[in-house]
This record gives sequence, C-alpha cells and structure tokens, in this order.
Amino acid sequence: MKSSKIKCVILTAGCASFLFATVIATIFLLVHLGVFLPDKFENNQLVLMARSAEKKYDGKELICDEWDIVKGDLMEGHHMTVDVFGRQLAVGQSSNRLHVCIFDRDGRDVTASYDLTVIPGTLTVFPIELLVVSESKTKNYDGMPLENSGTRLMSGNLMKGDTLTCIVTGKQTDVGSSSNTFLAIVTDENGNDVTSNYRIAYDYGELSVRPRVLCITTGNASKEYDGKPLTNDVWTLDSPDQLVQGQRVEVKMGMQLTARGSVENRPLKVTVYENGRDVSFCYVITFRLGTLTVK
Repeated sequence: MKSSKIKCVILTAGCASFLFATVIATIFLLVHLGVFLPDKFENNQLVLMARSAEKKYDGKELICDEWDIVKGDLMEGHHMTVDVFGRQLAVGQSSNRLHVCIFDRDGRDVTASYDLTVIPGTLTVFPIELLVVSESKTKNYDGMPLENSGTRLMSGNLMKGDTLTCIVTGKQTDVGSSSNTFLAIVTDENGNDVTSNYRIAYDYGELSVRPRVLCITTGNASKEYDGKPLTNDVWTLDSPDQLVQGQRVEVKMGMQLTARGSVENRPLKVTVYENGRDVSFCYVITFRLGTLTVK
C-alpha cells in the first residue's frame, strides 16, 4: 500500500514536470515565430515627435526630416526605422508625419510590442510680404472723373519670373476726397495667378477735387421815393467759363427797397444743376453786388 502511494507521487511529479517543459517549449516556439511577444506585457512606452519647420515662400518644397524620442527607449537588441512624410510647397500648413517600424536583433517586426505614440510636426510656409502704394492727385472741379493710374511697389520682392499688375479703380468726380483704390495681382511667367503666395498690404493715395469758383454780378438801381418797391433782377456771370460745360445756373432774385436808403442787391438763392442734379456744393459762389438806392 505504501509502495503504491510512492509510485503515484512519482507519476504525478513526472507529469507536472513534463507539462511545465511543454509550456516552456511552446512559449519559446511562439516567440521564435513572432506569434507571441512577451514584451507586449511590459511597460514599453515609446513616444516619438516629428520636428516642425517654417519659412517664407520661395518656390521650393519645405522638408524637415528631423525627429526626437521624447519618452521611453528601445529595448536592448532592438532597432527602428523612421520614415518622414511631410512636404509643403505652397503657402499654407500641413502635418510632418512619421512612420515607425521596430525590429529585434533577428530582424522580426516587434513594433506591436510597444505602446507607441507618434506626434506629427507642422510645416508652415508663410506668404511673401509686399507693400504697394497708389499715387495721389488733386484738381479743381470740372465735372470729369479724377483718376491717377500710378502705382509702385514700396517694399518686398517678387519671386523671379513673377509680375505685379495693379488694376486702379479709384475715381473722384464731385468736390471731396476719396482713396485711390486698386487691386494688386501677381502672375507667374506662364500667366498663372500666384497672388496667394503673397501677403499684399495696400497704401492708397488720395484723390481730391477742390470746388470751382463762380462769381455772380448783380445790377444797380436808384430812384426818387415814390412809395413803390425798387428792384433789379438783372445778374451776370463774370465769365461763362466759370460754369462747367453742360451745367446751368439758376439765380433767384427778389431783393427790393421801398423806403429811402440803400441795400445790397443780393440774390435770394443760387443753384447749379447738371442734368437735374444739384451740384451747387461743387462751387464756391461769390458775388459782386449792385446797390438799390431810394432817394
């Protein structure tokens, strides 16, 4: 009976040893085949970050192949390959991305055994800064639009082969001032619009129209006192050229004198019209006034 128990213990121990050996061999085989990676169960955190870069537009691609390990490290015997995928040609912004593969000493891909985080960088291309100005101009009112097509590049440089064109839209016809507005467009040697590669600042000149001088002369009149109003509605322009061609002036007279004395023969109202529109504000109206005298 005692002998049977000893045999049972020996048999049980042998089976346990065989099972343990079988498990160890299976794990080794799975690791060798890359099916089971024990590293996966360790705290193998690895953080890589692509670097960022920026520049002003120069017609060439912006590339930055640099990167950093910001946390963690490779296990002993492991190495990795890092490919950088990021390019920015035109003005704007895009990601600088990484593709990472980690290998063990036997060349097996063990990337999955790491808690891997990849942080992209940023590639930024800024526009070229230009300052463009338009010219100013002043004149007396003549009923015609005041324009000045003069523009110039004050600061900044165009890329080789690029051309700056300014479309001037500023106009000032009536008395007053306004900006000499324009639109700046940049084209390349093939005529393509590349304005988006530039940040254009505008400095508008000023278009100013000064009022025209109009002088009106009124007539004189005199008489002996007779109890009736004395008037003289006669008026003239000092020069017909004072009035813009195609415009007309209306002078409302009405000054009168009944009692003895003298008064200036001043118009009650002067209005200048152009096609029915009141343009009196475009004139400075002066007078050479006659006199009404009752003796």
